[in-house]
Amino acid sequence: MKKMSWGAGVILILGVFFLVTAILLVIAFRQRVDLVENNYYEKELAYQNKIDKQTNTLALVNPVQFSGKGTTLRIMFPIKETGPVTDGKVLFYKASDSRSDFSLPLTIDSAGLYACNMAGKPLGIWKAVVEWSARKEQVKAFYSEKDFRLNADGE
Repeated sequence: MKKMSWGAGVILILGVFFLVTAILLVIAFRQRVDLVENNYYEKELAYQNKIDKQTNTLALVNPVQFSGKGTTLRIMFPIKETGPVTDGKVLFYKASDSRSDFSLPLTIDSAGLYACNMAGKPLGIWKAVVEWSARKEQVKAFYSEKDFRLNADGE
């Protein structure tokens, strides 16, 4: 068996290094990158509005309550404290796949309950973001969010 010279060994090691680097670059560039928001810069400029809504929400004695049973997500609003909901929306974010994100208008019943059927949606961790306005003496805006898991067994 013939010994390899040190120069050939260096060239072999460098060749393997460059090959592995090229493979890793190809894999990295083929990965999808999902941003939470496409227009995050504009959203950041309007962040004080979100802070004001969160402050209003934190001042509530009875906070918004999120619960789930089966494939239904339920959100209970404290309408006795805030007054009737005048406007709002619910955004559903799936961090692992932005193509699954969707938004629904906020329609609640007279008791302050909002229910959303999540049947057919991808399983995993979701974030529900609720923005709404309510009127008691004056119109106030509110903001609340909650992470939840949608499991195969429906819990």
